[in-house]
Amino acid sequence: MASTFVMHFSNDFPGFLDAELKGIVDATGIDLSSSEIYSPDCPFRKYHNLTLDDVTTLCSRSISLRAVYEYWCESESLEDLLHQVSVHVQQEKESCTSYKICIEPFNRSYTNRTKERLLRIDALAEALNIDAPVKLSQPDAVYSMFEYFGPHGTQSTAEPLKFYFGKLISESGRERSIRKFNIKTRKFIGNTSMDPTLSLLMANMAGVTRSSLVLDPFVGTGSLLLACAHYGAYTVGTDINKVLLHGRGRSSRAKKTWRGRDENVRANFIQYNMEDKYLDVLVADASKHNLWAMEGLFDAVVTDPPYGIREQTLKLEAPAPDSRKPYFMPPTSQYNLSDVFTDLLALCSRCLTLGGKLVFWLPIFRPDYHEENIPSHPCFKLVSNCEQILSTFIARRLITLQKVREPSSLKEDDWVGITNRDHYSESFRDRYFQISDQLNRVDLCEDSTGSTKPATGSTKPVTGSTKPATGSTKRATGVGSNLGNSVSSYSETTLNSSVT
Repeated sequence: MASTFVMHFSNDFPGFLDAELKGIVDATGIDLSSSEIYSPDCPFRKYHNLTLDDVTTLCSRSISLRAVYEYWCESESLEDLLHQVSVHVQQEKESCTSYKICIEPFNRSYTNRTKERLLRIDALAEALNIDAPVKLSQPDAVYSMFEYFGPHGTQSTAEPLKFYFGKLISESGRERSIRKFNIKTRKFIGNTSMDPTLSLLMANMAGVTRSSLVLDPFVGTGSLLLACAHYGAYTVGTDINKVLLHGRGRSSRAKKTWRGRDENVRANFIQYNMEDKYLDVLVADASKHNLWAMEGLFDAVVTDPPYGIREQTLKLEAPAPDSRKPYFMPPTSQYNLSDVFTDLLALCSRCLTLGGKLVFWLPIFRPDYHEENIPSHPCFKLVSNCEQILSTFIARRLITLQKVREPSSLKEDDWVGITNRDHYSESFRDRYFQISDQLNRVDLCEDSTGSTKPATGSTKPVTGSTKPATGSTKRATGVGSNLGNSVSSYSETTLNSSVT
């Protein structure tokens, strides 16, 4: 039976929400078109015509979703909401053996307003008028009132702009999944192992299912493949770094010099009891467009190419014929970051199935960014473009493209992707460290003067210090990217206008 529900979403990466939900819709077929959204940045949304099976599926898939509630009422004033709650209880003859009342504010904290919070709870208890004891631990029913005090990061309004009220149906598996793939407890990690929250978001944006075959052409330590396998996909990875794939070299963990012989991508799949989803990882060069003999082999490509910051952008040089020997590894050379992305699109135009999605990160300098910087290809259309801001000047875009035509319908000259406006005419690595040095000088100036005022001609970063976070790894795990240790402060999404 279809009903109306209120969904409470996380505010960790709000700009990624719509893109993730679209991927889930494509993967599961759930209809989320009948919705009411009070404000784009409001984490409380009302959805109509959903079944309990739909709710169960969403709770098991979405990383942005916190919980789902049976919708009771909404209002822009507390008095009217309390009246609607009392009427609903009488009409539905609500009863339970024990209950709990929760207040869920957005852009307001009740830490220093305990009395105000208790007054609201008492008013709701009176409106509910349920003849049952209050039980804070594992109650029979949980009733929640949601309060929206305006956009995040702005001055909260004196009173909520919007109220919602509902009864808890199900909490999502979000926290459980994030804890499961915690990098600190993972067997095999590297300097650029992706944060589990972002990894799972990417898997959902790709719309992977239990029958999907997924490729990561820059697999590294396999964080993205683990996320895809979590949703049932079979996984394959390639990487040009043979030392990393074989689990050799220096460890990325603190107080550990070398990797153990049992540290590799397969070990991570074994750790999470998903070895049946691991097909293989290969030492290969992703710049080779005809790497895979069979075209249309993969249902999705989910990847995070190297940006040249923590990992170099490399491709193989063609060796002379007489230099080929058994186990011979051709030398590598660096190449432009723009070519990395255009080659990636060319590779995916051949190896992706029609309708398959490519999800990848694109690092940018925010002052110079333009939509024409996004690489394009005649075989793909843009589905979503989400921004994760890392500092005042630096961000990265999570791009989702969908294959809409086969390359066989194109001339061979059109198989390679193009960039209408090159964002990397200057070395991204050089510019990145120039900006980092400038911001570090600002921090040193502040430390020496004891003032928070930036030095003349400099701009203070939004995110503050860029020192690595402490823990079991030598890098910050808050972002887990090739961009270094900056912590995400904000994100936003723009969906292609042709996509609903």
